[in-house]
Amino acid sequence: QKQSSSLYCLQNGYILPDFETLYDVYIAGKSIVKIVPSGNNNIDDNNNNNNNENGVISDIVSYIDLEKRLILPGFIDGHQHIIGGGGEAGPTSRIPPCRVTDLVESGVTTFVALLGTDSISRTLEDLLAKVRELSSYGLNGLMYCGGYRLPPVSLTGSIERDMMLIPEIIGVGELAIADHRGSSPTPQELGKIAAQCRVAGLLSNKAGIVHLHLGDGKNGLKILKDTLEWSDIPKSNFQPTHLSRNPTLLKEAIEWIRDGGLGDFT
Repeated sequence: QKQSSSLYCLQNGYILPDFETLYDVYIAGKSIVKIVPSGNNNIDDNNNNNNNENGVISDIVSYIDLEKRLILPGFIDGHQHIIGGGGEAGPTSRIPPCRVTDLVESGVTTFVALLGTDSISRTLEDLLAKVRELSSYGLNGLMYCGGYRLPPVSLTGSIERDMMLIPEIIGVGELAIADHRGSSPTPQELGKIAAQCRVAGLLSNKAGIVHLHLGDGKNGLKILKDTLEWSDIPKSNFQPTHLSRNPTLLKEAIEWIRDGGLGDFT
């Protein structure tokens, strides 16, 4: 391997759904240049002299032999507590921050970071710094402002300003509904937060997602459905998560998704 090169070739790997043919994948910077069957190192169809070990291409390519491993795109983890979670059984139950190897070794190349129950001892300032630390290794790091409770915590004083002024912030979350640890928001409160996210998303060219934590509460997705009835915010701006928490919620989530809603099963 020529580690100084910016052109790489992943050799001898399988690409779904073909488990019969091994492929070589050429990557230049962040772009896939070409995919060819293994053994054909020619990345220029019009110049057959650029192949094999004696060619010009082999002098500038870093070859990595995958030894028949599977080639997959980097995964997106849309719900990652990178500065740790837990703490609900006291200080000794706090979960430590994640390391870059925790993400990379799981195949994750893009993540969305967020706060959870604890937005007091864990802060958005710390979260943003951690996002930027992990991004410095080549990962694509994003985050939400807010946490479980209302009013949502922010870095600049409002959701709109956070989304407009901080590149990494793409919405608010994880706001807790149907959970005793949240603030039991009303449809009107949730609708107003969603409206802020939507407008800020339009102005900043971001998704403007309201990422909702679902607990085991008896009301399930009811408040979300009531919010849609009360407001004009598109269903696509809401992303409920933990939808497989219990059988009743899972059944409700399936209907929600069939009706065009987004869903996450983290």
